[in-house]
Amino acid sequence: MNLDDALGDAGLMTVQEAADRLKVNYRTVLRMSRKGEYIPPIRLSGWYLRFSVAAHERWVREQVKRAAAASPKPKAPRRRKS
Repeated sequence: MNLDDALGDAGLMTVQEAADRLKVNYRTVLRMSRKGEYIPPIRLSGWYLRFSVAAHERWVREQVKRAAAASPKPKAPRRRKS
């Protein structure tokens, strides 16, 4: 059993798995995390970074709520004068 198999049951995902879920490049996930725009990683034995699946899902829900609150309300169509 390797490290990834052991951690799969713990609710952790790799940087690439997080990138796949967000549909971005893995470097974008690393940059966002470093800037504090994404959830903080869990560092395992020096170089290995993992992200909590539960924290990721909470972050996504929060971003969806934030985007919905920021989007303008649709305007009613104007009626033509006859």
